[in-house]
Amino acid sequence: MKIGGQLRKRLTADFLIRANARGRTDEMRPISAVGCDSWTYEYSAVRAALEETFSNLGGVSSFINIGDKVFLKVNLVMKKAPEAAATSHPVFVQALADILIGGGAEVTIGDSPGGPFNELRLRSVYQGCGMREAAERSGAELNFDTGSSEVKNPRGLILKKLTNLDALRRADKVINVSRLKTHGMMKLTGAVKNMFGTVPGTLKAEYHLNRPEPEQFADALIDICLCADPILSIIDGIVAMEGDGPTSGTPRNVGVVLASEDPFGLDLAAARIINAVPRTIPTVKRAIERDLCPEDFRELIYVKKGVVIGPRNEKPADRAGYEQRRAGSSKPAAGSPKPAAGSSKPASRPSRPAGRFECCGASEQAGPSWTDPLAEFAVEDFRAPAVKLVNPLSGSTVPGVLRRAADRLGQPFPTFRGDLCVGCGDCARNCPPGAISMSLDALDGKRKKADVPTVDLSRCIRCFCCQELCPREAVGIKRPWLFRVLARL
Repeated sequence: MKIGGQLRKRLTADFLIRANARGRTDEMRPISAVGCDSWTYEYSAVRAALEETFSNLGGVSSFINIGDKVFLKVNLVMKKAPEAAATSHPVFVQALADILIGGGAEVTIGDSPGGPFNELRLRSVYQGCGMREAAERSGAELNFDTGSSEVKNPRGLILKKLTNLDALRRADKVINVSRLKTHGMMKLTGAVKNMFGTVPGTLKAEYHLNRPEPEQFADALIDICLCADPILSIIDGIVAMEGDGPTSGTPRNVGVVLASEDPFGLDLAAARIINAVPRTIPTVKRAIERDLCPEDFRELIYVKKGVVIGPRNEKPADRAGYEQRRAGSSKPAAGSPKPAAGSSKPASRPSRPAGRFECCGASEQAGPSWTDPLAEFAVEDFRAPAVKLVNPLSGSTVPGVLRRAADRLGQPFPTFRGDLCVGCGDCARNCPPGAISMSLDALDGKRKKADVPTVDLSRCIRCFCCQELCPREAVGIKRPWLFRVLARL
């Protein structure tokens, strides 16, 4: 059965016309929002939230058939304990695998963590993140296939060909299981960014190096996500990570599970949850500009507790047509818009006033008939980093001394704490442009207490892989005062 089942067909008929800034029309895929306040990830509560998620979106059978091989692309950026909120929680993955296996699927759990992609490293990461236990309890398999292949990507904008995991091609369907986290370069690690883990091992560094600016890299991430083509994307926001994510931030109780067939609309909804202006998140900004999602989260369709909540600008004729079709008539209501031919589209929570939108750059009062479906989950003081700005003095005609001064004063950069660093050298080995240097003793693990990695800021591309992959959280991000002022403009 085509993914989305009868509910998807009904929603497509109901709200097929969407008016955005470009006036285009396309098929809307709904966002499920389910509350879950089990901060300790109690199995029964997590499973209930996931079962409600599938119910909102048409049921498990809308996504899988008996015998389907399903690859759960989880977030295992590095070896971290579940309570750190840096990786997919094993109970969340176990409950999801149980539901899918109960529906007749064969489930494999996997990811390509940062660093070398080999079986020894995978075993270590699976064990440290709790995935081995999740697989054993659910009956799912863990992926140890470290093969990869170059594939064509006709839907890509800048990546018409890319290399991704062979495990994707062995699967009939891919489900994207991400964690709601901040990110030093992309601001948000959501559904789209999570699919970067389909690129094997250290090849990720090449993608970073070739696209050093946030919007360039965002386009690459979008293309990678389009190529992987997940049938469903889920964001675990039960306990999120704020601050210096994606691995060194602070866990934050949010209490929501978001899901959709549309990873781009899902990230737009996630921006609402963390109270971020969408265009400050490079992947969301580029998705908007590429017509992959609307400008405003209020233009999306939501399903919450089984109730469909249409776009804020929905017309009475849309609702009349929806009610008529629910009653079983296929004849459209008078005045209902017709779809264009060939149109397709792939801590505790603070309360917020219903209907008032001060996030996402909006402050207008919505009409009385529309209630924000995400208001109860939104965290107004969620700490998300500002991302790198474009250096206004970049270019070959600008003297190097001026470019370097502007780079130091107007851009964030990594810093290293000598009291926490153990000299493992992971930061230097995984730096895409090779901007980090260490002493030979440090790389050999025979470091002196005073040795600290150093970074050449003229070569640094601000991808913050060093901060992301440091096992001791010894790498911070310095944001100069000028950068903080410009980021607010």
